[in-house]
Parts: sequence; structure tokens; C-alpha cells
Amino acid sequence: MPSPRRRRCPASLPGSRRGDGQLLSVGVQRPTSFDDVQMVADCLKERRPVILSVELVPKEIARRLVDFVSGAAYALDGRMVRLSEALFLFTPSNVVIEVPGAAAREGYDDFEGER
Repeated sequence: MPSPRRRRCPASLPGSRRGDGQLLSVGVQRPTSFDDVQMVADCLKERRPVILSVELVPKEIARRLVDFVSGAAYALDGRMVRLSEALFLFTPSNVVIEVPGAAAREGYDDFEGER
């Protein structure tokens, strides 16, 4: 039975306002298949940061998801930061990522373990 498509789950950042006065929101996506990748890219196209959790998919699908969204972020002059083994932050060009020291890693070549 196919899973129903989930809509975006924005999480507002208190006190954060865009230039037009609206609150800045961060999309949180937990895809269950590669078919869900468009929802993640749509957040970036809307110039909203998105947190991508790939813990619910096999390692091969996780790599494809991250590859696709990384490409979308690159095309939009955005950035990616790996927050943990299965958690990534993607931001459009209008959002700056400030990471103290080595708290987050860029890249994803070390997908470890089986899912």
C-alpha cells in the first residue's frame, strides 16, 4: 500500500523575519522513498531552508536523495551541512549557515552502517 504524500512541515524560528516581514520557516522532511524528493527541493525553490532526515530509507536511497537535493541547492546557490549521519541541512542562498568549529561536516561520502 503506497504511503500518502506528506505535506511540508515548517518549523518557525522565533524572531526570524524575512525581508518582507514574514517569519522564516524551516522545512523538516523525512522521506520514505525517492519519490518524496520533490517536496524537499520545493522548499529550496521557495527559498526556505530544509532539514532532511534520511533515517527511514536504505543507504542507497539516502545517497540518491542527498545527491539530488545537493544538486538542487547548488543550482540555487545554496549550501548543505551534514548535521549527523542521517541528518542534513540544506539552505538557499538567502540563508547563511554559521557553524562553530567542526560541529557540522560538509559532505556525505561516509554513509556508515546498514539501514
